[in-house]
Amino acid sequence: ISVTGVQTCALPIYRLWGIANGVDQQVFNPATDPALPTAYDAASVEGRGANKAALQAQLGLRADPTAPLAGMVSRVDYQKGTDLLAGVIERCVTELGMQFALLGAGNADLTALLRDAAARFPGAVSLTEGYNNDLGQRIYGASDLFLMPSRFEPCGLGQLIAMRYGAIPVVRRTGGLADTVTDEIGRAHV
Repeated sequence: ISVTGVQTCALPIYRLWGIANGVDQQVFNPATDPALPTAYDAASVEGRGANKAALQAQLGLRADPTAPLAGMVSRVDYQKGTDLLAGVIERCVTELGMQFALLGAGNADLTALLRDAAARFPGAVSLTEGYNNDLGQRIYGASDLFLMPSRFEPCGLGQLIAMRYGAIPVVRRTGGLADTVTDEIGRAHV
C-alpha cells in the first residue's frame, strides 16, 4: 500500500491478526484464590455451589441453588452494553427466575437504571457500585453465567477470567470477544 509515494504495508489485510490478552494463571486460580470462600478446580467443581450460596447470602440474593446466577464485573457504560442488560433484567427475573450480581461504576444514567432494577427486584438483583477486587473474584467464582454485552471490545479480560473460573461467558460477537469465546452449542447444531 502506498500513501503519497511512501510504502506503508506490503501484506494483504487478511494476513494481519491481533494478539489476545491473557490472564495470570497463578493470580486467577480458583484453587488458590483467597477471595473465594471455597477453593475448587476442574476436578472438584462442587466448590462453585458453595461459593454461589455464599455470594447469594453476602449480596442479599434469594438462597436458591437452582436459580441461574448471572454476574457482571464491568465499567458501567454504553460501550460495555450496560443499557442492553438493563433492558432485559425484568424479563430474565420474572420469566426465567434469574439472579444478577452486578459490580461496577461509571455512567450515572446507566447506574441509575441498574439501581432501579435492584430496588424493584430485591433478592434477585444486587448492584454494588464501585469496584472491589475480592467481590469481583467471588462473582467470577460463583456465577453460572458471566455477562459481557459490549458493543465493541478490543479483547477484554472478563470473559477470560470467567472461563478460568468456570462461569459461562455470554458475550456479543464483536472484536476480541468473538475471538476468545467460541459458540460450541451453535457449532453442534450446524
